[in-house]
Amino acid sequence: MIALCTSTPVFTDAGENTLLTFPSGDGEPIRIVLTRNQLCLLAMHSQIARTDAFAKPQPEMAELVPMTAKAVGGAN
Repeated sequence: MIALCTSTPVFTDAGENTLLTFPSGDGEPIRIVLTRNQLCLLAMHSQIARTDAFAKPQPEMAELVPMTAKAVGGAN
């Protein structure tokens, strides 16, 4: 089953674990339990991914052409 998370998660401290609760389009929330090690590893990998995404040059998506105003009615 594939569930769609429709908003940001709510983090809850559950002793040695952290509980993430994502709102879902189904009505039932999606719950994920992470240990402290898993949460730290996830944070480290997200930081690396974010740094890599901004370090690489982005490809040109469109060619930008500056517009110039033309004289109206032949008057300069």
